[in-house]
Amino acid sequence: MSRLRAMRRKQDGFTIVEIMMAIVVFLTAAVGMVAFEHAVMRSNSSSNDITSATFIGEFWLERGRVESLLWNRDATDLTIARAPLLASVGTNVGAANYSTGWLYLPALGSRAAAAPLNRYLETWPGAAGVVRDYAEFCIQYRLTVLMPNELMRMEVRVVWFKQGAGVSRASAGGTAWTCDAVAGSMLTGGAPDIRYVNTVQLATTLWRNQVQR
Repeated sequence: MSRLRAMRRKQDGFTIVEIMMAIVVFLTAAVGMVAFEHAVMRSNSSSNDITSATFIGEFWLERGRVESLLWNRDATDLTIARAPLLASVGTNVGAANYSTGWLYLPALGSRAAAAPLNRYLETWPGAAGVVRDYAEFCIQYRLTVLMPNELMRMEVRVVWFKQGAGVSRASAGGTAWTCDAVAGSMLTGGAPDIRYVNTVQLATTLWRNQVQR
């Protein structure tokens, strides 16, 4: 009889307590997996933005290096038509330790001054007043004279909005717009507000090219 009772107990199903415990364990594991997947997706998105911002920064550093090839004599070479990025130094290229401070990009071709870019180096479309996508990039640059009329340092700072920042665009008249003060006073050279934006900063050295061009 005792063996029969034991066999019957073995054939009984799970108790409600056991089922509830199994459900709790399963749900806990599921929630952990969902949170892990979300964290991985955010990490991948952030890495993609950093890569894009670095590429954009390198692009403008390269533009500065190309313009430096046209810097052959003195400030007379650094004109807006000849070297739009380096022209901001002007006659101060002969002054040691002179710095332009942080500047927004000048108007280049069809691109308006201070216009934000997307990851493909295109001006971001859309009317003013529309909430920004976090993958829009604003660019600042700064030039510092290291050796008068010989050597400059060029720094590029790329700024883009954090996910969920929810910052609105500022209108610059009509449907045009620029990188506004909320992004870190981009028009006045202020430091970016890290509550709203991420930044990547790069630098290079520009030598005067003594080969006449």
